[in-house]
Amino acid sequence: MSKTIDIMLHVWRQKNAADPGRFVDYPAKGISTEMSFLEMLDVVNEDLIHKGGDPIVFDHDCREGICGACAASRTAPASPSSRCGPRRSRW
Repeated sequence: MSKTIDIMLHVWRQKNAADPGRFVDYPAKGISTEMSFLEMLDVVNEDLIHKGGDPIVFDHDCREGICGACAASRTAPASPSSRCGPRRSRW
């Protein structure tokens, strides 16, 4: 049985190049420590969509977890996030 954690995501939101953009906080509650970062985003997105919000978007080819193109920033140094689940890094 995996442990679950609650995480607060700070996501940069920008509608287009003319929009100044801003950080928006999203709670991710009850996230399994066995999930990858992208699996966790799927859970958060399902909740956002259910509530009528816009999902957090990312490159669909990213599921391979090997290119490192996103270099998502967490409390740990930037690295390919699809391979870094909660049990392997400090978010």
